[in-house]
Amino acid sequence: MISKLAIDAKQASRELGVKTTSEKNEVLRLMAKNLSAGYKTIIRQNEIDINHAQKVGLSNAITDRLLLNQDRIEKMAEGVFQVSKLPDP
Repeated sequence: MISKLAIDAKQASRELGVKTTSEKNEVLRLMAKNLSAGYKTIIRQNEIDINHAQKVGLSNAITDRLLLNQDRIEKMAEGVFQVSKLPDP
């Protein structure tokens, strides 16, 4: 599964590489919007990950870093939005 994700990510990076700055920024703004709008689903799925992490014995420190809540998701969304305002390298 991880190798499939890596292959998909590489393909996506190639596709994004040929997009205009405004197209890339629109994608980033849409990502930020979807993060904010989908926070409940993200949190539900994250609970599954947290439960699994606890079952396999990950430390509380690592589990806490994995834990997502509405505030953390909103901060992620804001970070993605801020990236859309940066100059395209």
